[in-house]
Amino acid sequence: ERVQSHGATRSTVYLRCGLQVDLRVLRPESFGAALHYFTGSKAHNIAMDVGTGLAYVCGTNNGTYVVDVATDPVNPIQLYRLTSPYIHDLSVAGGYGYFADLNGNNFQVYDVTTLPTSLTRLASVAVGAGIYCHATWPTRDGGLCVSTNEASGGPVRVWDVSNKRFPVSLANYSAGPSNAIPHNPFVKDRVLH
Repeated sequence: ERVQSHGATRSTVYLRCGLQVDLRVLRPESFGAALHYFTGSKAHNIAMDVGTGLAYVCGTNNGTYVVDVATDPVNPIQLYRLTSPYIHDLSVAGGYGYFADLNGNNFQVYDVTTLPTSLTRLASVAVGAGIYCHATWPTRDGGLCVSTNEASGGPVRVWDVSNKRFPVSLANYSAGPSNAIPHNPFVKDRVLH
């Protein structure tokens, strides 16, 4: 029916039936990342590793994706896809990924410096029966990491991750009988928010 906008790599048109269609021209190697982006696979989170320009897309129904968004932001390139386990949330800092394996109830540590060929799991620690590892966040120095359980009352767990192969649970905090649900932790200057 009509062209709304057009450019070198994208256009928006309206069909006679009233449907808006967004068109995009991509390099073949960008197809996987673009398909994921444009189909909205219901990712729970996107964690950015600002130092490397890599985006980690997790909590999807078909894997955890590592995408290079720095080299060509207009045409991001999928570098890696972790199909199992289901990673609900994660954070990345200092060459390590702190992954929340929700279905397996595990807190996991990965070496992410092995990308784009692989993600190397260094540790997988059970968080306890009936406790779901929902989200993670490390301290700036990489010595501690916090994980949360998205359930009424918590708990919030603090891990010593100074030895990445052997994380140690240091403390648990529970909101007690309240209905407070710890969701996504954020640590700044060793203060948990």
